[in-house]
Amino acid sequence: MLFARKKDIDYIDSLKETLSSEGSCLLPANNLFLAVDQWKTLNYMVDKLEYKKIYKRGTQTPVSYKASKIKLPKRHAIKDKIIYDVVTSIQMTSLVRALTGINHFSVDRCESHLCEEGDFISIDWAKKNLGGSHYLFCLFLDGSYTGGQHIISKPGQTDNIYSPKSGDIVVSTCDCFHEVRPVISGERKHVFISIQPLIRISPDRES
Repeated sequence: MLFARKKDIDYIDSLKETLSSEGSCLLPANNLFLAVDQWKTLNYMVDKLEYKKIYKRGTQTPVSYKASKIKLPKRHAIKDKIIYDVVTSIQMTSLVRALTGINHFSVDRCESHLCEEGDFISIDWAKKNLGGSHYLFCLFLDGSYTGGQHIISKPGQTDNIYSPKSGDIVVSTCDCFHEVRPVISGERKHVFISIQPLIRISPDRES
């Protein structure tokens, strides 16, 4: 059973406290919240996706990166079931429940991002495109890169600056703003999952 040992429970409690107070937290790869074969599946399948270049410079919301949709936003269509099965697996469900208290969740938006040399995501673009969900989970995949720091800002607080490695997971609340600094060299790959609580209506209330 996940998080059964006292040290796991204590660690989750410390992450919950950080998430609540700072709006974001980092789960390092060595904690193995996802199984090794799940990370292998993610890395293998993400490399096979077809990416579309998202490029907007000289605008109020500049951005440059490649994206591949895994689940279409606000629709039921799932474009890559193998990746989606990992995203909604028992391990991820247990992690979401432990960190957020959400017992059942729905995925509003799920995409894989590939940032290469010179690519970046501005905070203005992220505000416009990543808002509206309760939590954002970013799963960082294999790849060596320099630059590309992940900046998470919570109004009225000091920015959290992350340099995630393969297997790391970054979690943030909906009131945070995201920014990815330009990648200097290499490739930066991550899958982001935008989640909402799933409210289940009992049969008695449906009638």
